[in-house]
Amino acid sequence: MKVTTEACIFAALVVKMKLQPRRILDIGAGTGVLSLMLSQFYECPIDAVEIDRLASEQTAQNFDASPWSNRLTVNNSNVVDFAKRSKYRYDLIICNPPFFSKHLKSGNQQKDQAVHENSMTQAKLIDVTETLISKHGFLAVIYPIYEADRFAELADKCGLNLKEEIMLYDRAGKKPLRKILLLNFRNEAEIFHSKFVIKDEGGQYTSQMTALLTEYYLDF
Repeated sequence: MKVTTEACIFAALVVKMKLQPRRILDIGAGTGVLSLMLSQFYECPIDAVEIDRLASEQTAQNFDASPWSNRLTVNNSNVVDFAKRSKYRYDLIICNPPFFSKHLKSGNQQKDQAVHENSMTQAKLIDVTETLISKHGFLAVIYPIYEADRFAELADKCGLNLKEEIMLYDRAGKKPLRKILLLNFRNEAEIFHSKFVIKDEGGQYTSQMTALLTEYYLDF
């Protein structure tokens, strides 16, 4: 599974939200990069769920090789089945979900499962969130703009309210690339809006970018 720049930014920005989870769930863990980044700052248990067997095996290897292996667990499972048997409720659920709903598939089953929402529809993600989230918990997701707006609208209908929205730009002056959404089941009087720009107009990393990821990248 490919580790993307957007995923690393996503995890780092969630850390900056200064939530105080007692247990975290990473849905669709891939190689486990989100869990690994969060584990550097949160000392609570982190459970990762990954449906693809080979990816979950790699996640387990990555967890075992990390200094935080004692609080990291990966489950090779469909998240719906995981939700049915889980005895925990989570204060933070984080998900970098598959988002293509209308695009042609590549024919590579592993790749298609990772990027096409057949394996994790927005409705399914909201359903399992309702099952697994704690009373005061948060859901953090990252989507392309159209899918993010569609998700926020569907979530609102289900009582899952938007608390924070971060617009992610690849370059200054260009159209936004992704939206990061933080939601919960409590009514919030105010929604916080901000933007994050990866590169300046000359193609160099912005001070935002270097400040955010310096703690994670050895050669940044």
